[in-house]
Amino acid sequence: MGDHLWPLLRLKGETEEEKKEAYSKVFVSTYVRDEDGEPIVLTDWNGRRVRFSKHNAEHVLSKDTDYRFRGGHHDKPFDPGRARRILWIKEVFHGVIIRLDFITNRNGYTF
Repeated sequence: MGDHLWPLLRLKGETEEEKKEAYSKVFVSTYVRDEDGEPIVLTDWNGRRVRFSKHNAEHVLSKDTDYRFRGGHHDKPFDPGRARRILWIKEVFHGVIIRLDFITNRNGYTF
């Protein structure tokens, strides 16, 4: 795999469940509540507030092995590749690498 714009997080654990728990703690402390229990304030590139709950960790750390046809149901409860990228979420919301705009092309399609 090539270089990444942001570093990958690599946490250790004896079992897959221990690894999932370690990544879940990082997710919660980065996106949900700080050490004092205060909500994390995260905004997107337009200044709109983005909120996560601890339950979002299940989605962030899991994977849909057939995302094209399964409709978003994550059947793999822990995916190390997705877990390593959890710190990237805030970078994307800040618009560091992408900016989502609605663009209408010459054929009239909006994307």
